[in-house]
Amino acid sequence: MQIVSEISSYNSLKKRLKEIAQFKELLYFFAWKDIRVKYKQAFLGFAWAVLQPFLLMLVFTMLAKAISLKTENIPYPVYSFAGIIFWNIFATSVQSAGNAVVSNAHIIKKIFFPKLFLPISSVIVSIFDFLVALLVLFALIIYYYPITSISWNALYLIPALVLVAITSIGAGVFFSALNVKYRDFKYIIPFIIQLGFFASPIIYQPLSFDNDIANFFYNTNPFVASMALIRYACFNISFSTEILIPGIVSSIFILIIGFFVFFKMEKNFADIA
Repeated sequence: MQIVSEISSYNSLKKRLKEIAQFKELLYFFAWKDIRVKYKQAFLGFAWAVLQPFLLMLVFTMLAKAISLKTENIPYPVYSFAGIIFWNIFATSVQSAGNAVVSNAHIIKKIFFPKLFLPISSVIVSIFDFLVALLVLFALIIYYYPITSISWNALYLIPALVLVAITSIGAGVFFSALNVKYRDFKYIIPFIIQLGFFASPIIYQPLSFDNDIANFFYNTNPFVASMALIRYACFNISFSTEILIPGIVSSIFILIIGFFVFFKMEKNFADIA
């Protein structure tokens, strides 16, 4: 029975992968549709992709001055902005992905397509916003030259982006599935995002504990690894490669759990969405 179950699971996964490859153009369509809807009637258009993290940067800069927050000799505005725009990928995509299946229930009931595209398209839209804001980050780095400067280290932004994207997809897919059946998650998701923001070293230096076990669990937060890569890429702040492993493993685990829960609940989406 166990062998039959394993074969069935393998065939099911293989079938899903073939469906995703077959309908991949739909993913681009959903992402482009979401981008158009998001900015179509917005007076400032794509400027919102920059304005929101920029205003947050100003608020936290004033707060940092009030409490003398240390940032390893890097000007706080650019230090915090680098973290905020990467966090926004996660925050906006998970928030949007959490409601993606429910808000598209009318489509799900009419046509067949890989439902996984709905939450993933939300992540693509968030990455699009990030790329717009990234130009401002580079402008800030140049503005604070020679304290900050752009070098080949900037290539480390690529693995940082991949790590954030994996975490965002995993969490977004997970919450989008649960929100179909348990509508309470509509209210829980913003709280989790807010809690995660302050629990992650987005606007402050990474924490360090005397206890090795506490350090390990702290480093399982994928954003500890992501921020280490980002700050090395932008400000040449060195880090120990040991802190990357727990975050990377945790990110992949979130992705696997997200997909597992989504595929487990997907068959009931048309009935309860």
